[in-house]
Amino acid sequence: MHNSHASISSSNIHPTLINKRNSIKQQKFNRSKNSYKTLFVSGLKSSVSVRNLYSYFTGCMRVTIKQNRSVSYLKYAFVDYRTSEQAQRSLYRGVDRSLLGHECRVEYATGQSNISKNHQSIDNKKVVISKIPENVSEDDLHRLFAHGRILKYCPARHIHFSPTTTRSEVKDKILTGYAFILYNDEKQAANVIERANQYQINGQSLAVSLYRHQNHRMK
Repeated sequence: MHNSHASISSSNIHPTLINKRNSIKQQKFNRSKNSYKTLFVSGLKSSVSVRNLYSYFTGCMRVTIKQNRSVSYLKYAFVDYRTSEQAQRSLYRGVDRSLLGHECRVEYATGQSNISKNHQSIDNKKVVISKIPENVSEDDLHRLFAHGRILKYCPARHIHFSPTTTRSEVKDKILTGYAFILYNDEKQAANVIERANQYQINGQSLAVSLYRHQNHRMK
């Protein structure tokens, strides 16, 4: 009798587990299906507005536009359609980069992975220059790092500090400068990194490295 009772209990539990698994599979399928109704638009130039995107992506239901945290002059957006067929037509129509920006890309939205890939792609095109000596202008950096866009430049500067002993006078210390430079593609940035130990300015060697958004301290 004990075995019979155990058999009845397991037969009652088994369909419940199957139903839960089927429900999870259905939810995953629905999310996957819905992802083909939404487009992820990255690399938008800062002048692009929600109205511009509604006009460009005709027939869309909703547009959500956000600022890119890695590069201040770029935006990204999610464009929702009622059907996957409408989204597909917009995806394959091509990109008007004169309107949306020369770095613009359009793809299907697949959740947070789109945003992560977008940040990672930009980080792989961004180079950090440090140990920049005094009397270096942005033009000097442009000449040395051709084809790159200077996102931020903090020149070398003097700071005044007082030593711990009271008899000593106030002293001067020089903090070297640093810059963030963005290239059009990862290959250009990689070429700079390969020649990192060859860059000098005013007779001083520069430190050149690839940017890492998550753990870089210069901001």
